[in-house]
Amino acid sequence: MKKTDKRILSSISAINSSMIELLEHKDISRITVKEICEHAQINRSTFYAHYDNPMHVLVSIEKGLIDSINSLLAEENIGDVRSFTVQPIEKILEYILENKRIVLVMLGDNANQGFIRQLIDIVKRENFMNHNTGIPVHPDSEYIFEFLATGAVSVVRKWLKEDETRDIHEVSEMIYTISIYGQSGYMPR
Repeated sequence: MKKTDKRILSSISAINSSMIELLEHKDISRITVKEICEHAQINRSTFYAHYDNPMHVLVSIEKGLIDSINSLLAEENIGDVRSFTVQPIEKILEYILENKRIVLVMLGDNANQGFIRQLIDIVKRENFMNHNTGIPVHPDSEYIFEFLATGAVSVVRKWLKEDETRDIHEVSEMIYTISIYGQSGYMPR
């Protein structure tokens, strides 16, 4: 790798880290290029060599997270909903836990809601909306998947913020059980 490449990667990393740190305390709409540059200890021309504005940085960070999650799911080769298991959920939660700080910022109130919407869309897509499973599609499928996806994202947020005592497998099983069986999965038998 050339020296220039290392400097570019270093600059981008500094900008992204600065954005995450600023978002922990401040809404995206109030973050300025000047603040990012001061925090990253770079000049404005370096910032503008890579990004147009603070929102561009945020979108870039979101894209990196979403691309990684999509890659993980592609490796799982998810097929028929009838044979769906907890493993893909667990794999995603492992990645999320490894990137906890960034994910918490993206799920928080200071970032835009683009990341949350993209997560919900991934969950909906991976719940076999677009797969040819042979299972008849219910007329309310869009609503059902929206409900499940939003719930799964909320469970992940609560787990990351408040309940680190639960391990990844336990949280994955919870999301899986609720998704497949709903509340009845937790009813005494």
